[in-house]
Amino acid sequence: MPSADLVALRCKCQPPKSVLVRTDDPRLRANSRCPSCRKYYAIDSDDAPDSAWWAACTDAARMANALALLGTAVSARKLRLGACYVCRTEFDWCRNPRFLDAVAAGEAFADGEIGERERDAAYRWLLGQSARVDPACDWYSAGLRCVLPEGGSARGRVRAVELPADWFREAFGDPFSPVKFNPEWRTDTAVMLARSIVTRRTFDLMPVLSDALMDAGCEDGRVIGHCRSSRPHARGCWVLDAILEKA
Repeated sequence: MPSADLVALRCKCQPPKSVLVRTDDPRLRANSRCPSCRKYYAIDSDDAPDSAWWAACTDAARMANALALLGTAVSARKLRLGACYVCRTEFDWCRNPRFLDAVAAGEAFADGEIGERERDAAYRWLLGQSARVDPACDWYSAGLRCVLPEGGSARGRVRAVELPADWFREAFGDPFSPVKFNPEWRTDTAVMLARSIVTRRTFDLMPVLSDALMDAGCEDGRVIGHCRSSRPHARGCWVLDAILEKA
């Protein structure tokens, strides 16, 4: 779906708020009013959702909303890896061995490198830390999110993890201008290098991966630019996933 199919609407509520909608949304009809302030909706051209908006956005909730409106699937794997990303970036100071084991197990489980038994062991091991840690502690909840049962529920004991804006850009690239990944770019060298970067966490080799992709004929600036970006890379990176054919 092209970016022109999304627009931002603003009303007169206080504080002012802007909502993203599709162009077939009934609120775009003439004389449509906000149910809260009872004022007419207006198109907010200053907050138009497009590629530039996505690159600069810091509101993760609006980015998640944009993905939903664009029909971009957010898999359970991506969400699990998102929790791991938060642990790696926001709680990198935490050296609790049970937490570190849970993060590593969550990443490995998401990519099929370990099974349900190992995931459950990591979950229960970290869960056993609750007698010494406040269950509402951010790092503890994030760690448990990494190893929650597949399709299972936290049963109220694990708080939701707020995924940062940078994770959405890392995991989904630019959903307003998605890259059509050419299968010819998946050379043996590119695949081998991508798999090594993921399993060994050698994300500093992403620029080397860009060279391998260019050797394979990739000239897409979005792909090459992402590989050479100084922003933190992680499992679930949209370029690595495209090479390894993961969703």
